[in-house]
Amino acid sequence: MNFKTRGPIMPDDTVPYLTRAADRELSSLVQRKDYVALIGPRRSGKTSLLMRLWAELNPQPRFTLAYVDLSIYSTFDSPRWYSAVYNELVKSARGDLPVPATPVCDAIEFRDELLSVLENELTDRTIIILLDEVETVPEEVSTPFFATLRQMFVSRGLQPAFRRLSFVLAGSYIPDELIKDQSISPFRVAEKVYLQDSEDIAPLVAQLERPERPIASDVAVRIMEWTEGDLYLTQRICEKLDAAYPTGILTPNAVDQVVERYVCEDDLFASLETKLKDKPRVLWTMDQINHKQTNLRFSRTNNAIVHGWLLGCLKPNSFGMCVIRNPIYETVLRELLPRLQVSTTPPASYPPMAKVPAPLQGRYVLEVALKRTMMAHVYRAIDMVSQNKVVVKQLLSGKEGDIISWRRFHREAEILRSLNHPHIVGLIDTFHVDEYNYIVMEYINGGTVDQLLSREGRQPLPLVLDIITGVADALRHAHQKNIIHRDIKPANILLTQDLSPRLADFGVAYLLDNQVRITEHDAIIGTVAYLAPEGYSNLAPTPAQDVWSMGVTLYEMLTGVLPFVGRTQEHVLNAVLNDPIPNVRHIRPDVPEALNQLIKETLQRDPAKRLPDGEAVYQALQGIRAEMK
Repeated sequence: MNFKTRGPIMPDDTVPYLTRAADRELSSLVQRKDYVALIGPRRSGKTSLLMRLWAELNPQPRFTLAYVDLSIYSTFDSPRWYSAVYNELVKSARGDLPVPATPVCDAIEFRDELLSVLENELTDRTIIILLDEVETVPEEVSTPFFATLRQMFVSRGLQPAFRRLSFVLAGSYIPDELIKDQSISPFRVAEKVYLQDSEDIAPLVAQLERPERPIASDVAVRIMEWTEGDLYLTQRICEKLDAAYPTGILTPNAVDQVVERYVCEDDLFASLETKLKDKPRVLWTMDQINHKQTNLRFSRTNNAIVHGWLLGCLKPNSFGMCVIRNPIYETVLRELLPRLQVSTTPPASYPPMAKVPAPLQGRYVLEVALKRTMMAHVYRAIDMVSQNKVVVKQLLSGKEGDIISWRRFHREAEILRSLNHPHIVGLIDTFHVDEYNYIVMEYINGGTVDQLLSREGRQPLPLVLDIITGVADALRHAHQKNIIHRDIKPANILLTQDLSPRLADFGVAYLLDNQVRITEHDAIIGTVAYLAPEGYSNLAPTPAQDVWSMGVTLYEMLTGVLPFVGRTQEHVLNAVLNDPIPNVRHIRPDVPEALNQLIKETLQRDPAKRLPDGEAVYQALQGIRAEMK
């Protein structure tokens, strides 16, 4: 028996392939013609899974499959990369994809070539493109390439041929990092499939048994104790047992000897040391967990934890807490971490804290920095009076240093003081200490809608309606007070633990009855991807501007992608001003037509034809919810 520890397990290999939940999930999503992000730690069997998918679907006449290992082209410049990757797609499709008349040299030509094939040569087939090692795409290629893939998915309504195109993006990566330029929004069109360790390795261990080499009944249990289902390490142990003990009874003691003598010295762990040197926060997090000095919940919004998982070191336990992946990794890390001289304090994510008294006002004890910008620092703190956690926002400049920032800070405090609503972050206190101004607000600890979308993608319809109705209710209250938020987006919608929304960040809000102009004359206020068309002009803001932003947010929550996208910020602006309003049902067929129409009414480019304010949106949502009951 030859165990496979290098390269994928191919369908015709004699090595047993252990099916996991990800196999079934990936096959189902691809046959639904979804885009899929197949994500797993190093050497977790991603390529083997792709090969199984190929073997399952390629014989079916309705599919054309193509596979590319992108790591081969990681050093290519942009034109050469596109040409080589497309040529490999043609080659791997074995005659189903025609050779392009001219070389494919950029993202647009890549898109147009696939569209031409779908509309001409393959009118009755679905093309499934399997891209492996996507984290190795060159940086100059990454943003335009993945932004174009996203645009192909989003334009399925306008270009129906793209409904017969599916991508599987396999690798050890974070999907939101595929598009490096975050000003044009993240890559969120792919359904995520996470590769986990196997729950049953017995079929693999059973391959060791021979007449001249029986296996003790508890050998499989001992291997599972060491690897906890890590298939690469299980294969490695079996391979070494096969070579070291050709005859005689295999016992748990033999397993222990192989692990200590061979497996802990595997080249997998030699490369781990190199990778960890450049990730101080990941290193510190793993050291804390390895020494049982912290109890962290496993969260895919925590980059240090996710990178630790992608490196193969961390995983969630049955209670959802971070643990070292298995005892082999624990053994290796006990030796490795001291050599890397892990800091005893967490590496700073930000520059040193500005000078602040402690406790502020004799009441607020700062705990941790949540966000730092050139204008302000935001801290989580403890209110010693109420014993509740609060958020303290500290303005760094005075009136003489930055008049615009100073006015916005005080405007935000003034606005929050006038708003009292269950779906708006509450103001607790304002004060001035030394040269700094402070705002104290309630602390909402469930993250943001943006983090929810990054973690899980498109959301269930009932939850979307609950959240967006709460936001509409908050805007209704603000608009009644003549306040326009001007920056409605998922990152500014906080969530409680039970996913109740709180609208936050009124720093650029506009008071209709206030004549003092804060911003410069030609400044664009808001976030480009969520900004209404009139926001790019010098027209005075109206509540309809918030309605547009809410429509964009609603669309994104339902589909996982923005309604207007592009490969650059300029392309996004052009799409906002000129592209047709998308039909959400082309991506999300379960959305009621009434909700689809509501989105269209919020995204009318002429504000006079748009729903006028939060009240109108709120009432429309209440009507839709009533019809769905």
